[in-house]
Amino acid sequence: MFDKLQQLPLFAGLSPTDLITLTGQTKLAFNKHPAHTVLASQGDRCDQALYILSGQVTAQSRYTTPTAHVIEHIPDTALPLLLEPWSIWGPRTRYTHAYTFETPGHTLTIDKHQLIKLLTHFDIIRANILNLLCSQLRITNTALQSPLPATTAQKVQHFIRHYSLKDEGKKTFHIRMDDLARHISEPRLNVSRVLNQWQEEGHLHLMRGGFHINDTKALLQA
Repeated sequence: MFDKLQQLPLFAGLSPTDLITLTGQTKLAFNKHPAHTVLASQGDRCDQALYILSGQVTAQSRYTTPTAHVIEHIPDTALPLLLEPWSIWGPRTRYTHAYTFETPGHTLTIDKHQLIKLLTHFDIIRANILNLLCSQLRITNTALQSPLPATTAQKVQHFIRHYSLKDEGKKTFHIRMDDLARHISEPRLNVSRVLNQWQEEGHLHLMRGGFHINDTKALLQA
C-alpha cells in the first residue's frame, strides 16, 4: 500500500514514517469497481478526494444546450488522476463532469473531513494540494490570456479546448453543426468546411449530430 501512496502526487515527498502515521490515523478506502460503474454524476456534491488508480474512464459533461454534450476518454498517461480537486472547496462544490469506468478499475477515496485532517497535520500534503490547485489556475489564466481566435478553425479549436478536461486523448462531441456555429458566432457553412477538411486530413470523423476525435492534441495543433 505504501508503494501505491508514494505514486500519488498528493502524497509525494512523504517519508516512510509519515506514511505509517498517515495510514494509522486516516481511513483510506481502496476500492475495485466493475465496468460501467458511475463514479460521480455531473452536479453531484464533491465531498471527497477521489483518485482513479487504474482502468479506462470516460468523463461526460453537458453544455450550451441540454442535448449537447462531450464524452472524453481519459488517457492512461493521466493516471493516477485526482478528480476535480478544485471542486472540493469553494462556492460550488459539485462535479462539473460525470465519470464512468468503461473497464474494471480501482480507486482511492478519502473523505473530505479526513482530508482536512491530513492538510492540518502534514505540511507536505498541504503544499501538494496547493500545487495541484495552482497548476489548474495557471492553465486557466494561460487560456484567458491567449489571443482571441480569429479564424473559424481557431474558434472551433478553442471550443474543443474549452470543453475538454485534457488537451489529449479521444473525445466525442455530440452537438449539431448549427448549434456549434451559433456558439462560436460563425456561419454554418464555414464550420462545415473546417470540419470536413479536418476529416479529410484524418483528424476527426464526422457523424450524425457531432464528431469524434482520435487524437485531440494533433487536432489542436493542426
